[in-house]
Amino acid sequence: MADEQRIAVLEQHVRALYEQLGALREQLRARGESSPAPAPAPAAAMAAAPEPVSYIDHTPAPVAASEPPPPPPPRAAPRAPNVAPQHAPDIDLEKLLGRYGTIAVASLAILMGVGTFLSWAIEHGLLGPTVRVVLGFVGAIIVAGVGLWVREKRDVRFGNVLLALSLAIVHVDAWAAGPHLQVLSTLTALTIAALASAALAALALTSEERTLFAIGFAGALLAPFVTAREPGSVVALLTYGWVVIALSLFAIRERGWRPVLWLTVIGATVYVLAAAGGPHNLDNSWLATHAPVIFAFACAAAGILFARDTLRSKLALAFLLLACIATLGYSIHARTLEVGVSLFGIIASYLIARELETDERWLVIGNVVVPLGFLFATIVSATDRSIQALAAAALTVVASLLAWEDEEERAHHLFVAAIASGIAIVTWLVGDDTRCIAALALHAALFTVLLRSTRSRLLVPPIIFSLMIASAWTFILLAARSPYAYPPFATIPSLCALAVLCAWAFLAYALQPTPLETSAEHKSLASLVSAMAIGVAFVWVRQELVEAWSPDTASFALIIYYALAGLALIFAGRSRHVGLWRAVGLGLAFYASYKAFVQTFTINAIGLRVGARIMVGVFLAAVAYWYRAPSKPEGEAPAPDAAPDAPPAGASVNASTL
Repeated sequence: MADEQRIAVLEQHVRALYEQLGALREQLRARGESSPAPAPAPAAAMAAAPEPVSYIDHTPAPVAASEPPPPPPPRAAPRAPNVAPQHAPDIDLEKLLGRYGTIAVASLAILMGVGTFLSWAIEHGLLGPTVRVVLGFVGAIIVAGVGLWVREKRDVRFGNVLLALSLAIVHVDAWAAGPHLQVLSTLTALTIAALASAALAALALTSEERTLFAIGFAGALLAPFVTAREPGSVVALLTYGWVVIALSLFAIRERGWRPVLWLTVIGATVYVLAAAGGPHNLDNSWLATHAPVIFAFACAAAGILFARDTLRSKLALAFLLLACIATLGYSIHARTLEVGVSLFGIIASYLIARELETDERWLVIGNVVVPLGFLFATIVSATDRSIQALAAAALTVVASLLAWEDEEERAHHLFVAAIASGIAIVTWLVGDDTRCIAALALHAALFTVLLRSTRSRLLVPPIIFSLMIASAWTFILLAARSPYAYPPFATIPSLCALAVLCAWAFLAYALQPTPLETSAEHKSLASLVSAMAIGVAFVWVRQELVEAWSPDTASFALIIYYALAGLALIFAGRSRHVGLWRAVGLGLAFYASYKAFVQTFTINAIGLRVGARIMVGVFLAAVAYWYRAPSKPEGEAPAPDAAPDAPPAGASVNASTL
């Protein structure tokens, strides 16, 4: 296409833009809105516009004298009228107090006024118990009627507040009619309060009002606590609570009101805590003891059956987590049932979590938190060590099978298997120190092998925790030996320490970054575990020498050991360019010199005293020589692009020799 044709096409586009702008201005004038001042006509504007710059060829194109002047360059689109950005409104304290604070104060004032009048009438014998109860229900009906009228004619929110107030009056009156005045039976008072809450919830469903339904649901859950003076049957309480929760979940199954759904979890938690903390003297049967966990499982089943597909898995997992808390409330000794309960809850948690594919947090709850919660609940409630070990071993088997089957969530299941197997070892072998330490070291080594093959960082915490327990336990055994009566490095605790140290070293080796793991996080983790392994080795050797042979020999060996350890750390720090190792090595070297100069006076053998001081001096001289050597800058690796024939840093180069 020639340059003249390109300019002609550009002119056509510019004319079309001006026509569209003119149409927009006419529409704005028709709506009575302000518009920018009209621009000159397209033809006049094109006649007066300068020659455009060609975006294809920087050489100006020749234009015939008979042709009209080229159109102006396209202008920017007209800016919209300046409108302030819509920020999120701040909390208006005045409106908040005006709308809600006033009605709250007014309700409190009315209730206090009515209460004062009723107290005066009761003191003078003007109102009997039955009359008081009837007046209370009549007042609740009047407030509810006014609330319905206000909802239809005036303001929906204000009418909802009045309806909630009427429900509160019904609950207070039901408490007075039942346990306080004994005008009605407890069951009758509970029925009245529950029906009032149900009526309010039904009204909320018909009008699609979430807040009003939440008030009615909460009122129904609170009804047993406000209509009974003393706690009754735990089974009856939890049965009532489950019916309310299940009916509420069924009523809102198509609406998916999240606040109400999580309110069901809160209400179920209150019921479980009330049942676990209340007395069981009225019904001390097997069912009453296990009612809280059965109630939580039943709530999870209701959540699966009635909640929407996107929410039912999360809701069911929340109820299963509540079942873990309920299991902690067992007041009887553990039986096989507790292991059965844990297995049932764990399997249910795994099955529910399989429906979750995108939410990582809930996957962790279903695959890790709930299974370990059931295991912890069983171990706490059980008093038989075999039952505890059996529960942990069972969870280990289940998690291992799932890890073998599910590759995407294998890290979660391996994490659970590592923790559960460690708990099983400790609970089963806690009475045998050496066997338990050896088993923990072997346990850490086995899961380190899995770590090397899967590169799952979730296995690192349980392995480290297992090794820390084994290390602390080993040092306790080393310190408990008879002073100066054991052969160093040749006792059973010494063998345990060697096994633990090998497990630490294997873990540090397995965590060395691969060519694909070049991030600073991988390197920091490897350095941390290596430092922990070095620390375990240092403490073990020190504990072997501190009370070995005789006091003089032990003091001499300890001084030499500190000096050698400092020398080794300085050498390793210089070769690996780790400043922390060099700093610790220097500290040990100076500490060895302190012991050689000051604490050697307690050594009676003059040969050992002199030998310790001379050897420490030699080691410090070697350290000084290393630090004066100009081979490499301190703490830096040689430059990767340095030429092999480059002269050492600081050397002068004569240009004539080049």
